[in-house]
Amino acid sequence: LRPCRPGDIAILLPARTSLPALEEALGRLGLPYRAENSAVVYGTTEIRQLMLALRAAADPTDELALVAALRTPLYGCSDVELFEWKRGGGTWSLWHQPPTEGADHRVATSISHIASVATRSTTMSPAELLSDLVDERRVLETALERADHRDVWRRVRYVIEQARAWSDAGGHGLRRYLAWVDLQATQARSADTILPETDHDAIRVMTIHAAKGLEFPITVLSGLSTRPRVTGGYSVVWPSQGWGLAHRGDAVFDQYQPLDEQMGDAERRRLLYVACTRAVDHLVVSLHRLDRDLPRVSSRTSAETLFVAGAASAAPAQMSTPPPATPWQREPAPPIELGWPEREAWLAERDRAFDHASAVPTISATAVAKAGAAGTSSGSDDPGLDKEPVDLDLPPWQRGRYGTAVGRAVHAVLQHCDLVSGTDIDLLADSQCAAEGVIGMEATVAALARSAIAAPIVATAAAGDHRRELFLAAEIEGRLVEGYVDLYVTTPAGDIIVDYKTDAWPDARERTQRLARYQRQLAAYGVMAERVTGRRVIGGVIVRCRADGPAEQIEIADWPDLMNDLSRALADSPIR
Repeated sequence: LRPCRPGDIAILLPARTSLPALEEALGRLGLPYRAENSAVVYGTTEIRQLMLALRAAADPTDELALVAALRTPLYGCSDVELFEWKRGGGTWSLWHQPPTEGADHRVATSISHIASVATRSTTMSPAELLSDLVDERRVLETALERADHRDVWRRVRYVIEQARAWSDAGGHGLRRYLAWVDLQATQARSADTILPETDHDAIRVMTIHAAKGLEFPITVLSGLSTRPRVTGGYSVVWPSQGWGLAHRGDAVFDQYQPLDEQMGDAERRRLLYVACTRAVDHLVVSLHRLDRDLPRVSSRTSAETLFVAGAASAAPAQMSTPPPATPWQREPAPPIELGWPEREAWLAERDRAFDHASAVPTISATAVAKAGAAGTSSGSDDPGLDKEPVDLDLPPWQRGRYGTAVGRAVHAVLQHCDLVSGTDIDLLADSQCAAEGVIGMEATVAALARSAIAAPIVATAAAGDHRRELFLAAEIEGRLVEGYVDLYVTTPAGDIIVDYKTDAWPDARERTQRLARYQRQLAAYGVMAERVTGRRVIGGVIVRCRADGPAEQIEIADWPDLMNDLSRALADSPIR
């Protein structure tokens, strides 16, 4: 083993949004670094400053670009000087004459230089303009005070050479060149590797795309707290009859948006997997989040990807220098035998600790039902019991849904539709089928949802006080039980728990077994509701949705006894 060098470390960025903050932090610590691929280079501070000056010269009407260029180290105009210039009668124009008393002002000379660049842009190529700008504003010289000055030189030379290659390929005009630079800076898959100096030992900074196929002793994932970009404007959609454009707010856009979100989430997972598997010895990841500012899906995605990457990766190799003798040729040291007079007592304590740890302190109502179903033929494979609490870390199309794909779509429709008229069921069914990947089942999902809202208990709920997808959590016999109620109905006589089921029951025997398990699940909801609200829950109702007719409404018998039995079962038989 040896101490790590800066060149052993690679910082991978999923997006270039966090690059300025990363550059500032590395510079503050005095750590040498270099940007490895062109997509990162065009986002670095010194290159953005050069492009600001060119942008101000290319468009004399862009006052914002002019002021921003003046504030860069290229011209060094402070806010005080800019204020003095404006108060003294100066304008943000390249061609206006400066006030007589302000002809020697720093802002005046700076604007004059940018105007000269604008004049030369009609006869010189972008590469020549960049070369003159670098020489005249002493970009390479001023970089000497930075620890990464050699990398600054390399980036500047690379950008000039790229501009020259762009002109050689037929490009002309400063504005067209700046548009091309914007494309290079925003193209997510731009991964042109820039060769560093052979003796430059520095931290490597690159995008995840550029890191494909490479490995690094120490890999640091940065920028994971960056908010994912939200699709806006227009999107290309591919309905059955061809393709077309849809804009935000359009019914077609809303129909395909869940599928786009799902594909985008899958792409982020794939990129994070690529990044995590670049590490040879050490992988460094920050999962810090501000929940009020950032969607929690980013944190969940990062964590899941890390688990997958850890399971797929081999044991980390050690980074070592060639020793005088190879380690595998040395004789291993003999093992040291230690006395263990209290082995039996230790084993007993170990078993007790494992037994205590195996009792889950927090369980879902689904787990309660599954525990009671362990001795039946179907057991925990029952899709109707595959209901876990809503996970806010999941993408929007997976929140609060459970069961089979069709069942998830039906529950999502019933969660949002108008329970009285059901006029929006068809549109919601189309969206949810697209999100669940069950295209072609829209009519079935809509029919199942319509059968549910026609049930008497749902009609009663729609006309009175009710809650949909109500989260409940309560301590029952020393453990926390939680779950989501499909429909919680409040009546003057008491509250009622309603649960939708969409699974098929092939015969009478299977019907009896599943009803027994579902009753246990609803009883858990009832116990939780009474503990939390202090109100009396008078019953539970199962609404079995059907596509070929009205839904079947099944009221649970012996409801008080069922809830009492459930509480005793939780106390007597810890669920593991």
